[in-house]
Amino acid sequence: DAVLFSAALDACARGRCWAEALGLHEQMRSLEVQPNMGTYSLVSSACEKGQQWAAALDLVLEMRSRQHKLDMRVVNSAISACGKGRQWAEAMRLFQDLHDGDVRPDAVVCETMLSAMDRSSRGSEAIALLESLGSRQVQLSQAMVGSAVAACVGGGRPEEATRVLAEAEVWNGAGTLAYNAMLTECSR
Repeated sequence: DAVLFSAALDACARGRCWAEALGLHEQMRSLEVQPNMGTYSLVSSACEKGQQWAAALDLVLEMRSRQHKLDMRVVNSAISACGKGRQWAEAMRLFQDLHDGDVRPDAVVCETMLSAMDRSSRGSEAIALLESLGSRQVQLSQAMVGSAVAACVGGGRPEEATRVLAEAEVWNGAGTLAYNAMLTECSR
């Protein structure tokens, strides 16, 4: 039953046992126990913690093929796993698919997408995403701006980071994260 599988999957997610979580997920299907949003979320979380971005993306595809409404926790875990694996393009593809469909990513997913760009030092792309979010009336957070600045700094583009900081006041304030990223670059 899904409740028992959920308990086991929760233990796998907490213990970072992604292979076991995927095995339990497969066992659910073989026993014809229908996965639900909670079980998908737990398996996706285990994949994220194990940095298994391809498996996390496969879960999103499976949810779609089974006509499940996408759960932002599952999407967030998949984008985070892509970021940890430095697969920013895969994360962006998923993020864009949300916009092309009928799902609007929440602020947490937007922050995670910008963090994935930061991990891959994709400053120009992070700035473009920030601008696009601002034009869609998404409330930009300090973490979002900080990730964009860090992506610029990490990519060796401090002039773009400076521009983000200058525009950040228009976007709702840069915050400590953004300024710390710039200070780190200046101290090199």
